[in-house]
Amino acid sequence: MKKVVILLSIIFLLLLSYKLLSFTDKSYEVIEVVEGDLIYIDLNRNKISDKNELFHLSGVNSFPLKLNNKTKIYMDKFGLSLEEVFMLGNLGIEFTKNNLLNKEVKFIEKPKEYDPDYKYRFGKISRNKEDWGITLLKNGLGAAYWGKEGIPYLSFENKEKVKENIAKIINADNKISEKVKNNNISEEKYKEIIKIENLSLYLSNPNKYKKPQNACVTPSCKNLLSEIQNAEETIDIAIYGIENENEILNALKTAKDRGVKIRCAADSDANGEFTYADTKELEKVCESVKYDNKYNIMHNKFFIFDNKKVITGSTNMSPTGIGGYNSNSIVVIENKDISSTYKKEFDEMFKGLFQIKKENNNSRRNIKINNDTYVDVFFSPKGDMYKNLFHPLITNAKSLIYIDVFYLTHKEIAQDLINAHKRGVEIKIIIDATSAKNPKSRLKELRNEGIKVKVENWGGKAHEKTMSIDNKILILGSANFTQSAMNYNDENTIAIYNSYVTKEYNKFFIALYNSIDDKYLLKIPNAEGFASKNSCYDGIDNDFDGKKDKEDSGCINR
Repeated sequence: MKKVVILLSIIFLLLLSYKLLSFTDKSYEVIEVVEGDLIYIDLNRNKISDKNELFHLSGVNSFPLKLNNKTKIYMDKFGLSLEEVFMLGNLGIEFTKNNLLNKEVKFIEKPKEYDPDYKYRFGKISRNKEDWGITLLKNGLGAAYWGKEGIPYLSFENKEKVKENIAKIINADNKISEKVKNNNISEEKYKEIIKIENLSLYLSNPNKYKKPQNACVTPSCKNLLSEIQNAEETIDIAIYGIENENEILNALKTAKDRGVKIRCAADSDANGEFTYADTKELEKVCESVKYDNKYNIMHNKFFIFDNKKVITGSTNMSPTGIGGYNSNSIVVIENKDISSTYKKEFDEMFKGLFQIKKENNNSRRNIKINNDTYVDVFFSPKGDMYKNLFHPLITNAKSLIYIDVFYLTHKEIAQDLINAHKRGVEIKIIIDATSAKNPKSRLKELRNEGIKVKVENWGGKAHEKTMSIDNKILILGSANFTQSAMNYNDENTIAIYNSYVTKEYNKFFIALYNSIDDKYLLKIPNAEGFASKNSCYDGIDNDFDGKKDKEDSGCINR
């Protein structure tokens, strides 16, 4: 009887070995990577990610991409912050994609059956004869999990490699490419400061900083501080508000103490509430602050120094604005005609006349800055910016139009762009990820007409309001391309007629455009989510839903 049992056991083991060998001897294609340790393997070779083809690596976890009961363990075990855990989770995905996606793998042992609780199967997988779980561990992209007896299923946890990976991520985030790849502008360096006689343009690259900057570190902020420090008699300020910019407030206080007369106009709603928390602090440095107290907004961002120099543009006085996290521009113009034009507009607001209550249209055309440069200045709502500025310039565009804008909801501007595209004008547009989902956005109709519109996936916003035309004209200012900006808000926009400035700006624009993945010519990334670079670790509410970073569903769910 014993011999029979032994014989049957041998036969069973032989059958089992044959079945296992027949399974592990074959190669299968990885057709989708969900996480570093979670992949779809095409068992039936139909190129479809079927439910029973989702495999989790046995004995190892890549770093998580959402808050779960293991996240804190990994933070403590490797000495990581929550942001660093998430960074490593994303790096694990990229590593597995680069090495396994669309490639053949083998099973080291027969995989487990589908687990309805986990909603995947466990399996040991090899690529180039090495257990992929061990590969992740060796490269500092995973952690071994432990059995009931306290013994790890796998070894090779590499804490030094984990720290090295974090350092590489940080260095990569801080590095700005100097090469521009485009059919029209090939491998040209771009400038973030463009200067000509009596005019300087400062451009903020949103790829430069990992988070908003409270300190005054950007060239535009340093320039503003310098102008405040050098003011001798007067500073007139019309801004949307101010928040967490103590260096600017302190510089204004110092200017006031040495006798500079400072007047201010700022935005508030009908209930006297402010968009930016420190706006009321202006009352400590300004002779007086005039608020609009209206539903429509006082959206200007300009300074007038000693009635001879103006700073204006799209940049708010905040860590995301003047701090450089968003794409923005400011222009500094030293010219008495420009200054007097802005002063007339400011004086009306300082008398309490905002928006449609203004008495005069203070817009002015064809102001000579130097022998090669002219500027048009338009103010909303009296200036009818669409009719007098945007419509004629877009209609007469001959070769190219580049746009970087926060909101593009203006129906007539969109139609003008479509008409320009149909007559052969090359058009490239960058718009913000939050505004792209606005029901009034013109994104869909522009794309449907074949216009190239990229939705940014930076951490910061596409906050610019710029349009360049034919390498000759650059439009910039505070006004988004919306009906509200053109017809109801207090806004200012200028058109600079100078080929050198416009061509240099275009190099910068192309660098920003190329920094956005081409897939966002078709898709819309979440403004706060893993697709949008640092948005899950920057400490702000990027999509304005009242939640930030780990609180936001885009940063805790996959």
